[in-house]
Amino acid sequence: MARKNGNGSGLQAAKARYESPDEIAEIVTPSDRQLMTAEQGKSLEQRKKKPKGEPPNKLAMGLTDLGATTAAQGFNEGWGWLMRMAGKWSKDGFLAEQNDVLQGGVPAVAGLIWYLIEMYGLGSNPSNFKMGRMEAAKIVHNLGLQKFWAALRYRGSESKRLLEEERRSVAKAVADNKELQEQIAKLKAELPGGGKG
Repeated sequence: MARKNGNGSGLQAAKARYESPDEIAEIVTPSDRQLMTAEQGKSLEQRKKKPKGEPPNKLAMGLTDLGATTAAQGFNEGWGWLMRMAGKWSKDGFLAEQNDVLQGGVPAVAGLIWYLIEMYGLGSNPSNFKMGRMEAAKIVHNLGLQKFWAALRYRGSESKRLLEEERRSVAKAVADNKELQEQIAKLKAELPGGGKG
């Protein structure tokens, strides 16, 4: 069936099929859903053209970074002081014996947990404050690890030194024992009867 070019016949056909002009307008007008899809498409194109995020504020980043570094160093030094005081109080207890490991081990583990928590909550465009907290967590972790490994190295070198001193002491005791055995044998030989009996 061929379509007629005249508008009049199409309009008359529509009037015959539908009772009111509102029904015709409803059919011809695009729905809200179609309009929203078109608007979303335009919005998406505009977002693709715009660069993501704002340019970073270098002053805010620098101040946040310096503040985070200072806070992390302060926490590390404060924890070390607290552990030294606890070691003095404990005198020869657990806190005194394990003081060097506690000064480094606790900040290392706490910094790692803090960093992982911050990483878990990291979005696509983190704030300067969030980045500063992450930097502080990394520094606390690194300073703690440094103290922890230094404590283990010191304990290892101290153990070697003590072991060497003990070996020398044992060797001297063996030599002294041998000398004393020789002197006892001489004295027995000098006794009347040759030291027998």
